[in-house]
Amino acid sequence: MATTIDNIVTIVLSVAGSALASEQLKPIIKKILAQLKPHDLIVRQSIQIAIDNLRVRLGAEMVNVWQASNGTDSLAGFSYKYVNIIFESFDSLTGKSVKQNFKNSPVEDYLPLLIAIHESDKYFIGTAGSDIAILRATYKAFGIKMGVDYKFSNKDVYKGFISVSFNEYRNLSPAEMEDIEATTVYVYSLIHKLKK
Repeated sequence: MATTIDNIVTIVLSVAGSALASEQLKPIIKKILAQLKPHDLIVRQSIQIAIDNLRVRLGAEMVNVWQASNGTDSLAGFSYKYVNIIFESFDSLTGKSVKQNFKNSPVEDYLPLLIAIHESDKYFIGTAGSDIAILRATYKAFGIKMGVDYKFSNKDVYKGFISVSFNEYRNLSPAEMEDIEATTVYVYSLIHKLKK
């Protein structure tokens, strides 16, 4: 619905802008666009609802939204980069929050996993028996048997990804993989609305 409204507003403003191209219209257009942009809290709530619903539909143990962030530079010029869970969904009866365990985690700690996700076409499926030590240790610590990490962008893992974790081995159907993909695309579109 928001996309339809955005399109209508764009068309109306384009026509009005063409007809009355003046500096007086700029503040009016800016005010209209600001009123149409959803509030930050509503967007964040929409992300949370989307991953909660995905977790329930798939019967997953947890669903996390990961983002990379820039740190500061060292005095020698080394650029610090971190990965963070920015949203999480877990079963409050059987699961536990892991978000604080993955706050400002140095990229270097997760290099083999991040490279595997980065080099995948769209997603990476990991298991508790993985050759990737950090994945194996993380899954063991949280009772996870397998997970799907679905990238927001086919080109760059630093754009972020959604991680869907299961406490049992699963043979995910094409429909379930499409559900993960659709939710990933939707969440990524919402994250873009949070940009300043």
